[in-house]
Amino acid sequence: MEDLSIFSTLLNYPIFNGLGRIDLEGVVSQTRFDFRKVAAGKTIAVVDSVCDKVFFLLSGTVEIIRNAADHGYVITEKLSAPMLFQTECLFGYQRRFTHTFIAHTPVSIMTIDRDEVMKFMETYPVVRMNVINQLAESLLKERSVVWKHQYSSLTDRLIAFISNHLIYKAGEKQIKIKMVRLAHELNASRLDVSKALNTLNDLHMIKLGRGGFIVPKMELLLNYKSVIV
Repeated sequence: MEDLSIFSTLLNYPIFNGLGRIDLEGVVSQTRFDFRKVAAGKTIAVVDSVCDKVFFLLSGTVEIIRNAADHGYVITEKLSAPMLFQTECLFGYQRRFTHTFIAHTPVSIMTIDRDEVMKFMETYPVVRMNVINQLAESLLKERSVVWKHQYSSLTDRLIAFISNHLIYKAGEKQIKIKMVRLAHELNASRLDVSKALNTLNDLHMIKLGRGGFIVPKMELLLNYKSVIV
């Protein structure tokens, strides 16, 4: 990829927000960028694998998969370019991915080594602040979940359960979970959970299937939550 193309590409990603043209030209001229294409269905990064690079999704759509700690349920999201893969996992004592990333369509990926990112942070204060802001935002989102209002409506609790496990609260989501486990997570009976799911299915908010369900458009489900009695 030519320098001009890399230059314009970097402007799409938050860690480079606020860098002037001269600084961006310095980043492009002094950094080694690795590019690769990944076919649909192929794995890009696996949960618990070492995170020693920043992954930039340049084109295409990826599936982001997260398992419960005991593997009792799985939530899959689809996100499209441009996006970064878990920048927060570059730091800390255990620098490992917490999600698995699989190419849903053919994708193009650009990577930069962690050491290069550390150099950016030392050289450009704005990059340092951008990374700190991303880390802070990630931490605040995690902590805010436990302080959220606990809904009395089972349907609201179901929607909140889904929402609290997501990276991006819009688009299609796939939830693989057994009815008994979902009832346990929601502190409700299996029968009541089944009724709530079937109601949402009848309203085309979800699509029930074997071993779980799909949310076609999470933003619509969240809007439904805001008006339900």
